[in-house]
Amino acid sequence: MRIALTGGSGNVGRSVALHALGQSHEVVVLDRTEPADELAARVTFRQVDMADYAGVRDALAGCDRLVHFAGIPGPDDHEEHDVHNNNVVASYNALLGAVAVGIPRIVLASSVNAIGATWSRAPYFDYFPLDARHPTYNEDGYSLSKWIAEQQADSVVRRYAGLSVVSLRFHTVVTDRAAAVRYAEANGSAWAARGLWGYTTVPAIASAALLACKADLSGHHVLWVVAPDTVSDIPSASLAATYYPDVPLRRPLPGHQGFFDCTPTRQLLGWDPRAAGPPGTTAVSPAPAPRTDHNEGASRA
Repeated sequence: MRIALTGGSGNVGRSVALHALGQSHEVVVLDRTEPADELAARVTFRQVDMADYAGVRDALAGCDRLVHFAGIPGPDDHEEHDVHNNNVVASYNALLGAVAVGIPRIVLASSVNAIGATWSRAPYFDYFPLDARHPTYNEDGYSLSKWIAEQQADSVVRRYAGLSVVSLRFHTVVTDRAAAVRYAEANGSAWAARGLWGYTTVPAIASAALLACKADLSGHHVLWVVAPDTVSDIPSASLAATYYPDVPLRRPLPGHQGFFDCTPTRQLLGWDPRAAGPPGTTAVSPAPAPRTDHNEGASRA
């Protein structure tokens, strides 16, 4: 396959590119900046601004799949309206551009925050564990932008026969659980609780993105891509009872089981959250603790 990868010059995008190259796929990176180091010689680079629809459409020509990872990955370093407007326009241009050049499968980087979590004043959940049918209670511009991208995908799939989209909801992006634990400790217990103590490793993202490119499915599927355990040493049932005593459990949360139901991700994609990345795949180490508690992680989708 020839895979178009927006945001392919970023840290997480680079890992997806390396994973694809390791499976003998061609990779076309769409980004404002050229990929660094040895990756630049192994991919085709097309410089593009995601706000330029015609440029995005033309850059996608000749590709078989689109993995859309471009966008502002959180609300911290930009004005809220810029985060929202950038991400919403970028995702719609990516979707319509892919349709225009005949790409039948699109993989979107979404976020657990599409339903409202880390940046909500007091997140509201209807039940645990969370599934993709859970309604959204998002409040901030970044989280809203991720939810809107999923609604855009619903819309284009209804309109264009033969098109399928997979929206992958990531959490705090780190190298491994130990890094996630350190990051959660640096941000405090309230921060971890708003995000339900979750995290996602870069190899898990790279694996899910490539599996989503190849899976036999139709329509639009929203899937959690979150580690199967939490960052807390406290059992999950106790965390739920302490921090969310009024939220019903639809099924038990034994041990340190995560609060996000990734069963459909495993079933539809054959995804293994514990799978290691391919040789050469890089991961993202957590950044220093932010100045405020509004930060989903070192790198976000």
